[in-house]
Amino acid sequence: MGGVIPSFVVLRKSSARRGFRELIAGKVAILSGLAYRGGYEMLSKMTFAEIKSEYNNRREEERKKIIDFLARQKDEEGRPLFYKADGKSYDNRPYAGGQGLSRYGSGRFKTAYDLRNWKWVATSCNGIYVLISLQAFDIDPGDTKNLHVLFDRLGICIGTGCNEKTVVNGRTISTMFLKMQNTDFELPLSESDLRELVNYIKERCQSHKMP
Repeated sequence: MGGVIPSFVVLRKSSARRGFRELIAGKVAILSGLAYRGGYEMLSKMTFAEIKSEYNNRREEERKKIIDFLARQKDEEGRPLFYKADGKSYDNRPYAGGQGLSRYGSGRFKTAYDLRNWKWVATSCNGIYVLISLQAFDIDPGDTKNLHVLFDRLGICIGTGCNEKTVVNGRTISTMFLKMQNTDFELPLSESDLRELVNYIKERCQSHKMP
């Protein structure tokens, strides 16, 4: 058989963070390192799809990890510190929602887009709405002012103002890019990261309540 045999990234169990990043690197390797020749074309496409699926699964595990940790937090009186965004307990269907549609743009795009890798946790702390995005939004402070999405870096938005909309050139759009707070929390999250995340949210919710 002719052509170049593709090399694959092997995930190491020794480091969750390293393994997570190697998985991401594998996506890049498929794009840049594979020779699309003859019979390898179908193999390379299948492999890319498999890596995309595994990457989505890993991110979903991280989303559920955040929810599980939030659900265990108690206030000084032993009551839950976090509730779902609608005010309900995490006891029932804790993982519902929190990801994009599998057929995003259906009827609008020629081919629908799988947006399930777009993930977030909508919660409330002391009655204050909190959005934890598993992809932070950033506006380049340089001359370009370009908009960026930082995948696997957490972004936080606090308060009902997170859901406000504005009109630009006749189109109604979210103001989330202007209101999201970028953080240094990056997937995968350790137990220490999760504790720091809770403290980060508590402090900012307290500030949000202050006049």
